[in-house]
Amino acid sequence: SKMPQLPIEDLLRNLDSPDTEEAWTQFLSDYSAHIYQVVRRHESDLDDIADCFQFVCERLIENRSKRLRKFKGEGAATFVTWLRAVVRNLCIDWHRQKFGRHRQFRSISRLPVFDQEVFRLAYERATPPEECLRLLAAEFPNISAKQVNESRARIEEVLTVQQRWLL
Repeated sequence: SKMPQLPIEDLLRNLDSPDTEEAWTQFLSDYSAHIYQVVRRHESDLDDIADCFQFVCERLIENRSKRLRKFKGEGAATFVTWLRAVVRNLCIDWHRQKFGRHRQFRSISRLPVFDQEVFRLAYERATPPEECLRLLAAEFPNISAKQVNESRARIEEVLTVQQRWLL
């Protein structure tokens, strides 16, 4: 049975209290699905997903959950958005630690973040279009297949023949 969700402000306060272990259990009960979803977008191998998820949780709980307690916002919805961004950065850290720094094509790194995500999923990962749309929607609510196609067109414009070959 799932514990009732605690207001995020109370939960974060409890992470730095004598009840820190209970608070962490509650935090995972409320938010591990969001963390897992972000990790799953960054890694495809099951062992890598598990290792990265563990790495993210270790980073989130260290120093009495100092990272999490930096959240200064209003309510659970903005917290989830903020948490996803924090987790995404931790996934990148984990990936670099394990595989070394991945050099993104400079032409792609100049594109908007949305296009970079489309590139990562559609080109680097060869994610099928429906799956691609579903994964992007978690990060960019209300996006359409049309927007993904427009993004792919912008990507196609900046890729060189050599880069296409590398992909």
